[in-house]
Amino acid sequence: MCLQIWRSSDNFREQSEWSTWIYKLSLNVCLTLMKKKKNAHQRFASDYLPAEASEDSRAFADAPINKLYDAIRQLSEVDRGVILLYLEEKSYQEIAEITGTNANNIGVRITRIKDRLRKLY
Repeated sequence: MCLQIWRSSDNFREQSEWSTWIYKLSLNVCLTLMKKKKNAHQRFASDYLPAEASEDSRAFADAPINKLYDAIRQLSEVDRGVILLYLEEKSYQEIAEITGTNANNIGVRITRIKDRLRKLY
């Protein structure tokens, strides 16, 4: 990721915040790697992590938060990205710039993701 940021730093046109540009670049790098992974059937270290962690090794001590993240893992890749950016308190406009859509689309998408998460939770 750092190498790609360094390579692309000349392309930063200051049309958005630096952090927004980094998020968008990072998302694109991750999506590209995931596409390559699907096409080449490569294995990454994260592929060997269990989908469901035991109670002793949960990321958060708070059970409801762990349950929320378990539900988020069941979303599509793009929806996971959108909701995680939302949880990081990014504005709809920032999320739209990162994902390459518009803010209205993000608002609708987040509402639908929340509905799905309620059902999964």
